[in-house]
Amino acid sequence: MNGDAGIRSRVDALIRSEERSAEIGAGVVRIIAGLVLAAVLAAAGATMPVSEWAALTRYRTAMLVIAAFIASGVFGIALARSRFYRRQLAHGFIALDAVLVGVFLHRNLVISGLPGDFVAASPVAWLLPLLLAVAVLRFRPGVQLFALAAYATAIVAVVAASASADAEGRLGIAGQAGRYFALQPNVMRLATLLLAGAL
Repeated sequence: MNGDAGIRSRVDALIRSEERSAEIGAGVVRIIAGLVLAAVLAAAGATMPVSEWAALTRYRTAMLVIAAFIASGVFGIALARSRFYRRQLAHGFIALDAVLVGVFLHRNLVISGLPGDFVAASPVAWLLPLLLAVAVLRFRPGVQLFALAAYATAIVAVVAASASADAEGRLGIAGQAGRYFALQPNVMRLATLLLAGAL
């Protein structure tokens, strides 16, 4: 009996250690994702004609969201390494990630003038599979289901908060979505794919 209790205790300790490691990994992914997004936005600004430079002021919100991603990653790593770490923090960080991605997606639609129907064209949407992969590292099905629900809710909320277009309108607007398939957005898609693969 005592042997079984000792084994269970050691297994519980190993699981807690892995959960801390997964939270640290999630923090690292948030930091890297934020740096990648910042680099892509900086590259977009550097290649933008001087005549359109004033439009870059609209990226302030995007940069604030990126800074929040990086800050939440640093905070998550610090908490995971401290005595204040609790398993329930995973839900809080997932909810924060969902809110940040939702705000960023909504801001992208506002800046581009595209309706909610085009939310999947935004390179930011590619962060969601990466964040879902991070949730899988936590070895807890409840956390993974919560992440899926949180990220799906963020997408639905962004689409619901944005205007929609009819079939004819979508065809007319489709040309405006071309900016999402230029070099910088495609580099960001590639970077998130590489991050997910590395993870």
